[in-house]
Formats: sequence, structure tokens, C-alpha cells
Amino acid sequence: LRRRRNSPSRNAGEQDRAAARFLIHGPDGGATEPMLHPDKNVKPKNEIDDPPNDVTDVLDVVEPWVLATLEQLRRQAEGLVTSFAARSVQERAQRPRSQRGELGIRVRFQPSARSGEGSFTCEWYLVRGRRRTRYLPKGRGDRYPRSAFRSAQPWERDLAAEFEPQLARIRTLARSAGEIRRQAKRHVVLQRKLDEDGCGKVSSDGDTLS
Repeated sequence: LRRRRNSPSRNAGEQDRAAARFLIHGPDGGATEPMLHPDKNVKPKNEIDDPPNDVTDVLDVVEPWVLATLEQLRRQAEGLVTSFAARSVQERAQRPRSQRGELGIRVRFQPSARSGEGSFTCEWYLVRGRRRTRYLPKGRGDRYPRSAFRSAQPWERDLAAEFEPQLARIRTLARSAGEIRRQAKRHVVLQRKLDEDGCGKVSSDGDTLS
């Protein structure tokens, strides 16, 4: 009997069929889910939805992110306020009345037309008499200068030097989140103006929509 040799094309065809069986039935031959996309929610490349074309979707994404970021930063700032207050109580308990000091930190919501919802401030203050406080000058940057604490006790200045760098980073991040929000709003205004001028919208494949 003559043994028929397998041609390269025949071997390739059998390999393709074997691969297809593996993808459909699994390595043990049992019925399983297809292994091309383990995540059932993942669509093949040719079935992926086109990105949203409405420019207001930008704010639908940006605004929740900004609010969540500001909330997280505010909680971190309040944690620093609590830590500073606890350290201050310990220091005051070890000192005479004349050296107890009255330096504190306050986190306050400060929403406005420019800053938007969720905005807050982290401010240093000195207590001056009963129910009177004097807020320290910060200047234009995100960090208080050392000169702002010259009226505080020496030990308070040391604590301020420890806590203020962390508060400054929180202010910088909060300001950055606010800038992203304002930039997104400016983008929406510019895009709407472009659409109103009759330029139309552009689809994902580059065609102008009427």
C-alpha cells in the first residue's frame, strides 16, 4: 500500500480547523465560552461604538471627575487639620500660658461662579480674643511664605513648616482640577460657536455632518 503524503496546504487546513476547535471548545474538547474575548463586554474592533459626537459629553465626563477629585483633596486637607490640632494640644499642655499660641488651620468651602462646585480653601489663622480670628496672608501662590507665621509662637512655626508643604500640594492639585473644569467649559463654548457658524460637526471617520 502506498502511503499518501500530506501536502503543505492540507496540513495548513487541518491546523486552522484545530485552532478553531480550540477556540470554541477549549483545550480539553469540552464546550466552553469562546476564548477570543474573555470579557464578554469587550466588542470586536469592527463593532466598537463610535465616540459620542455631542460636545456636551465632555462636561459629562469632566465634571464628575473634578467633583470626586476635589472631595478627595478636601478630605485629605481635613485630615491634616485634625493632625495639626492634636499636635498643638500636646505642645500647649507642656508650655506656660504665655507660650501656648493660637495658630490654627481651617478648611472652608468656597464655591463661586469662577471656582465652581466643590471648591475649598485651606487657610491658616490666629485667634485674637474670644470669637475673633485673623487669617494670615498667603500671597498669590499656593504656599504660605515663612514670613506669614512671624506672629506665631516658635513651636507653632515649626509645626507650620511641617504641615504647610502638604497643604500647598493640596492647593496646587485643587487649582489644577479647577483649571481642567474651566478649560472643558471653554471648549464647549468654542465648539458650540463653531457649530452655530455653520461648520457642522465632524464624525469619527472625518466626514462633516450636516
